[in-house]
Amino acid sequence: MAAGGLYARFDCGMPRDPKMSQAGALARLIYMEAVMYSKENMTDGLIERVALAHFTVDVDQKTKMKELNRLAKLGALEKVELGWRIPEEVWRRWNPLKVEVDAKRAAAAEKKAQYRAAKKAGTTESVHDVSPSDTLGTRQVVQGLSSTPEPEPKTEPKTEPKTEPVPVPVPEPERSPPPPRNSRWSRPHHPRRRRRGTSPSTG
Repeated sequence: MAAGGLYARFDCGMPRDPKMSQAGALARLIYMEAVMYSKENMTDGLIERVALAHFTVDVDQKTKMKELNRLAKLGALEKVELGWRIPEEVWRRWNPLKVEVDAKRAAAAEKKAQYRAAKKAGTTESVHDVSPSDTLGTRQVVQGLSSTPEPEPKTEPKTEPKTEPVPVPVPEPERSPPPPRNSRWSRPHHPRRRRRGTSPSTG
């Protein structure tokens, strides 16, 4: 299968559904290929008679009509003027409608055109995160600006400037003034020495 192709979705329990189990294996095969054909051609579940030749090509057209009528009788399909239709509530449960697919594709094409215009104008630096292959419509570019919000600048926490402690002068203790010189209090006292053989005078 080619990359990027369409895919049809089926409930894994579909073969055991009472309507499908009563219809038989061939009817289930025709039903599944009809769903894939409808998804590929965006018919929203409409199976036209003129399209019977484009799916289950190894089954003749008369047999396909018989099996599709059997599915309609059991309630798995609805008979319409152009052929058969998968009930809308069943189709929408598993597949988007054509109008929804077209709107999504148009939005993707518009975004690609805006990207090319921004690139031509030299403003691709502001839209470098938008790829021209972005077909899912996950980003938006307006006048060369991306819709993805830019992160707010981080603010550094403010730090208080360090201050050195101021030295406090310590007062020196007061000293008493020295005694005046040549004072009798400043002279050292030396006792008189006695001579040998003499006694201290008594008078």
